[in-house]
Amino acid sequence: MVDMEKAEGQTSVGDEITLREEILKQRDAGAAEFNAYIMHTNKSLTERTLQFLSDFRRAETV
Repeated sequence: MVDMEKAEGQTSVGDEITLREEILKQRDAGAAEFNAYIMHTNKSLTERTLQFLSDFRRAETV
């Protein structure tokens, strides 16, 4: 879908602000779906990422 939507592809980001901007940029470029793959390098970072994605989804669907 990334190629069809003419989005840039995979993104690796560091903080919540940057991740939010990247997700919104992909949406604004026409991407209709978003899938996240979390690299399990650190348990607390994984939990932080999952919490961000959950909060983001909830905020965007309201």
